[in-house]
Amino acid sequence: MFVAQVSLCVNFLTLRYRIDYSQSEPVTSINYFSINATSGAIYVHRSLELDTLRTSVYKLKVIAEDQGMEITTYTLQIISALGTR
Repeated sequence: MFVAQVSLCVNFLTLRYRIDYSQSEPVTSINYFSINATSGAIYVHRSLELDTLRTSVYKLKVIAEDQGMEITTYTLQIISALGTR
């Protein structure tokens, strides 16, 4: 399921996006979110209902790189209504 998109308004042919899971909260985010490296589209690839922590806010650190060099970072907050149960 698509949840968000990050993009730079710069024309880099080799721009790639990745989630730095070690800097994201909670660390279990790796179990639920993924990113398309070329488009920056972020997806939930596993149901958040399976999160036993009942997290209400996920903070993903997204890094944009050009030829392996960090260009910028984003901190994206995803709010889940499931965490309030």
